[in-house]
Amino acid sequence: MSGDFSVALPSHITAQPEIIMVDRDVNSVKCNGGNLAMGHPVVYYSFDGRDQVKCLYCDRIFIKDMR
Repeated sequence: MSGDFSVALPSHITAQPEIIMVDRDVNSVKCNGGNLAMGHPVVYYSFDGRDQVKCLYCDRIFIKDMR
């Protein structure tokens, strides 16, 4: 069996997670998936001393901007 088995992703799904830079003084972030009705339940994440957190629903990565 041979052929091209690649699958085209829908336009709202990206191969790389979205990266969102936040102010370095931020202690927590809120994520809802960003797609209004097609998003996910609102969740909150605390940095707890880390420089980044990842949403467990949509894989968005929130990074503290240390510049």
